[in-house]
Amino acid sequence: EFKEDYDANLDDFTITQVSNVSNGSLKFSGLSGITTLNGSDNSSTVQIRGTISNLQAAINGLTYTPNQDFYGTD
Repeated sequence: EFKEDYDANLDDFTITQVSNVSNGSLKFSGLSGITTLNGSDNSSTVQIRGTISNLQAAINGLTYTPNQDFYGTD
């Protein structure tokens, strides 16, 4: 059973986050304080781990670059 603890400091926890696309690449704004577990930055798949604030900072400036001549949703 999961119970929320609103008094907990969220930066005491690490979270694993997976991002992937099929027709392009993802570039994070920065990976300070982040551990790359699988894939790499500026690729189609990356699995990263860090504190909530570090993950938020990395995702905040996330950019998606589609493959050449790709049009549509990914």
